[in-house]
Amino acid sequence: METVNSTLGDIIDGSYLDGRLIADLIGHMNQGDLTRAQCMSYVQILFGAGHSTTTDLIANVVYVLTGRAGDLDRMMDDETFAGQFLEEVLRTRPSFHRIRRVTTRDVSIGDVVIPAGSMVRLLLAAANRDPASLEDPETFDPDKKRRQHMAFGRGIHTCLGSTLPASRRRSRFRCARVM
Repeated sequence: METVNSTLGDIIDGSYLDGRLIADLIGHMNQGDLTRAQCMSYVQILFGAGHSTTTDLIANVVYVLTGRAGDLDRMMDDETFAGQFLEEVLRTRPSFHRIRRVTTRDVSIGDVVIPAGSMVRLLLAAANRDPASLEDPETFDPDKKRRQHMAFGRGIHTCLGSTLPASRRRSRFRCARVM
């Protein structure tokens, strides 16, 4: 962990690119809005979250491919299919299956009222398989019309990684093909 902290410290001390999230955090640190320790904590969270979710995505793609002969070749040859395949993996096997939130106001769901201040657990994986929203939600089908998913959350809770272009996610699998 010391090596990671040293590297992250070097980044925070000036080795960064303008216009990037880390640069923005460093700017806030330099303006006095964040301490160096707070900035380091945020950067560690970003690196850790990005690493674990990417690792999970790769593992989930490999898992799905074990039961779908021919899809890897098709992914390598057809960028549109590769994007659809990865989005369908994200829908059916998200890196995060559940998250916790605290309600800021009373919320009614059906006949149940959840009071403000209550801890709730949102089951993202279940939302991705909602039969009221999707036709045949249990079936993995990358050829179907693009299906929406909650793998990156929504609204103010949208994952920062959702902005990572799908082409960058696909590039990891092109590299795997060469190996």
